[in-house]
Amino acid sequence: MFRNQPWNAFRTLSLLLGLTFSLLLANGAMAATEDIVHLTDGRVLHGQIVKETNGAVIFDYLNPDIGISVTMTLPKASILKIDRDVVLPDADEPASSSSSQAKPKPASGESESSAPESSVQSEDVATFYVIPMHGQIGTDIRSGLYEDAIEEIKSLSPDFVIIELDSSMNGDTMINYWMGGNVDTDTWKDDPYRRKELITSLMDDEEKMVLDFHQQIPKDIRQVMWVKDATGPAALLALSWEDMYMHPDGDLGSLGEIWSMIQFPDPDVRSKMQKAWFGAAKGMMSYGGHPEALLHGLLDPTGALSFSCKGREPVWYNNFNGDIPIRPDFGYGAEIRHVRTGNIMFGYEFSATPCEDLLISDGTASNLNDLALLLNVREYRRLETDKMATMASYQEVWRAKLDRALEALKEYTKYIGRGTIADLQKARKALARLTGLVRTDES
Repeated sequence: MFRNQPWNAFRTLSLLLGLTFSLLLANGAMAATEDIVHLTDGRVLHGQIVKETNGAVIFDYLNPDIGISVTMTLPKASILKIDRDVVLPDADEPASSSSSQAKPKPASGESESSAPESSVQSEDVATFYVIPMHGQIGTDIRSGLYEDAIEEIKSLSPDFVIIELDSSMNGDTMINYWMGGNVDTDTWKDDPYRRKELITSLMDDEEKMVLDFHQQIPKDIRQVMWVKDATGPAALLALSWEDMYMHPDGDLGSLGEIWSMIQFPDPDVRSKMQKAWFGAAKGMMSYGGHPEALLHGLLDPTGALSFSCKGREPVWYNNFNGDIPIRPDFGYGAEIRHVRTGNIMFGYEFSATPCEDLLISDGTASNLNDLALLLNVREYRRLETDKMATMASYQEVWRAKLDRALEALKEYTKYIGRGTIADLQKARKALARLTGLVRTDES
């Protein structure tokens, strides 16, 4: 009975090995597949679909030139068609022409053939000139700071100018300085005339900044806005560039902050200020190519806003009649907010996901490498210059000067009222320090 057990065991093992070998051969014979996504801007992306939702496709895109994959969220409105489970050619077969990556979309008004050379894949390493715009609009971020950088860009002629924007609402940090508050008691003593002058000055400087970048930098240098945070007046800058990408933790919106600041008691003054502000803001953001209804909905925090897609184009409405009403209680939850603090209405504020899904941004990148992949760049070199180092340290330097100026002002106020010769000498020294600091820094 037990005599045949070794033979049976051997026969069973042989059968299992044969079956395993057959399965391996069968799997080897089964060709690998990929998904191919054709976008409305002309790009053709190869990779694997990870997940699909009602409004987007989560896609693992593989860059064949450097062998790195990145997960992208592609709004369905930007997808022309999808070829699913396409059989990959054998390694020794030449790749078909459809596997080559298309050029990124050209700027508004340009044909594909007139897109910048830096957009086309080549054997050269692309050069990135990264401009930090960090801090407060009007103080840390002002037009004069970037004039030398623009001249250097014209001289160096990089392939890409990457503007890294990280700026929150004015109310978060510098509202009292910005709006002329009392810095000793941190109490804002409202002066409508001074407020009107300061808002006009802020808008004029932002407009100059946008025009300087768009009109002075040569058109063959591709400019990209990369938003880490753009709330309050900074959103004007973010929306003034056609190539605009978000950081995963970034926010965009709250443009109603300035709207709240121009609600003067006098109806004539209020009407004139609002018309002037809306006109200037829309003029800046026209460079971004966004529909006017979207811009108006962001500028006026009292109105409604909704989104639809007709064909390949986003369509916005200043009501709730579109396919996707922009409300915190519809679909995106906390990803879309309508912000209000006391009597100040900041309006709509979007996180990165709805910005991409609703075609406000072109994509989401967590670091410069991810951004390069989205720009279809194989390799890049980040330029480092003295002017770039000066821009990066500017915020820290000028705020240190501001602190010293405030200390000098306090000393002057302290000693000027005492009346003795010694006190007057101390007051004179404090005033000399204060005026010296003011004269060496235009902000």
